This record gives sequence, structure tokens and C-alpha cells, in this order.
Amino acid sequence: MDRKNYIYLSSIKYDVLKFITSFIEDNKFSPTYLEIARKLGFSRARAGKVVRELFLIGLITKGYSAHRNIRMTEDQMKIVPNLNYNKEYKIND
Repeated sequence: MDRKNYIYLSSIKYDVLKFITSFIEDNKFSPTYLEIARKLGFSRARAGKVVRELFLIGLITKGYSAHRNIRMTEDQMKIVPNLNYNKEYKIND
């Protein structure tokens, strides 16, 4: 197994993903990195790193704006409840 092609989905990444999903469902737009950081109790930079890893796995997509650029398709939102954390997921190529 080539470890560079996998990312570990920790409970923190899963919590961020759940928050993004519920935020989008409730507000019809995505959260900022600062809103993610405040909700989960870490820095905006850490939120950005977690979001980047979720993007690499293919669990979120990104728009082109500098602000509120996190996007999720309906299919991405539907799979969140079925994901397991503490598991490795293959990076989409």
C-alpha cells in the first residue's frame, strides 16, 4: 500500500465534516475557516488544514471565492452519516 495515497479520517476531521454538513443544511451556504475553528476550539489555520485534507479525500469540493469556498454536493452530504472515523480513506486522483 502506498501511504501517500491515503488519509486517516480522525474524529476531528469527522467532526469538522459533520459541522460543515449541518452548517450548509441550516444556512444554505458554507462556513468560513474561522467559524469552523470557533465551533471546534482550534485555530483558523488548523481548520484550513483539516478542510484541505477533506478536500483531498473528495469529501468536500471547493469554489473559487476566497471567502466561504467550501462546497458539498448532495452525494457528498449523503455519505457523511455512513463514514467511519479512525479509518484510512483513499485519496481521489
